[in-house]
Amino acid sequence: MKKYPLTSYGIRTLQVQLYSLQDEDLCIEAELMAADPLAWIAAHLELEVHQLEFLRSMEDFLQIIGYNVAAALLARRPISLSYRSDELGNDPSKKPCILYHCKVSSHYTDGHHSSTGSIDIVIT
Repeated sequence: MKKYPLTSYGIRTLQVQLYSLQDEDLCIEAELMAADPLAWIAAHLELEVHQLEFLRSMEDFLQIIGYNVAAALLARRPISLSYRSDELGNDPSKKPCILYHCKVSSHYTDGHHSSTGSIDIVIT
């Protein structure tokens, strides 16, 4: 799979690519994301050195994101990425911050499971 830019458009394009996979292949991607989110992100997204270093610095938090994104992939739920600095202007004196919101609703009956919800990631 090719790499996509770490932009809103890149994430949407990657999501379309992933969700066009067969269930078995998507399950493999989800398992890889849950097992090693940093490696999965680096393999699928074009990252600058400072972005990769920032991700490395938040390893524990990244594991939480990895599990949630893996679950979203399995349920084919929407994932969005935005940059608050696009709206507010880029202030290099401010440290980067990730605002992460995961919403999921699951339903299980008669051997069938369904999930709805979304993941929104805002980078400041």
